[in-house]
Order: sequence, then structure tokens, then C-alpha cells
Amino acid sequence: MLAHAAMFPGGAPAVTTGAGSARGRQVPGEAGYGHLNPQGHRYEGADFHEYMGIGWTFDDAPTGPSSKQAGNLGCSGYTRMVYGYHMVVPLAAGEDTSRQRLPRRSRDMAE
Repeated sequence: MLAHAAMFPGGAPAVTTGAGSARGRQVPGEAGYGHLNPQGHRYEGADFHEYMGIGWTFDDAPTGPSSKQAGNLGCSGYTRMVYGYHMVVPLAAGEDTSRQRLPRRSRDMAE
């Protein structure tokens, strides 16, 4: 887990996957935290889907990645990338009251 967690700092080389729906997408490599909005504030919340530029369907969020968030991982997105994508922990699309899957938002992870 620590090896996967250490693959996203500034200057880290991009590595793409060769399998599945993420074929050809960057899976480890440099990750930003989020783009700046027009007021100059950091926009947070990029999930690993946006980092890799692949679509999704969540009930509480627009479908599809934001091109402005490509290559970015928010705190929950980073956690989901490391544990969910790389460590294959089952992921929830939102809150998970069963406590069997990793929720999408940090506040739900903290619960």
C-alpha cells in the first residue's frame, strides 16, 4: 500500500495501464490537487476517475470527468486511487452504510 501511495508526487513519471476499461490511462504518476477557479481558489474534489480521465455515474454528481481536473486527485480521490484502484478495495458510489465499501467522500470515509 505504501508503495502505491508514494507514486503521485511532483515529478513522478507517468505510467499507463494496459488492461480493462482504463487501458492507456495514467494510473500512477504526478498528481495535482485541483485547478484554480476564477477567484484563484483551489477547486477540490477530483476523484481518481478524473485523474485518469474516465467517466462514471454517481447519483450526487455530474457524469463524466472534468477536463480541468485531469491529472488531479483530491484527498478522497487519492485515498480511492490507492486503496480502491490499486489495492482493489470495493468502492461505493456515495455513502456506504454497510461499511463494506470505501465511500466516495472524505466525510463519509471518516465515519
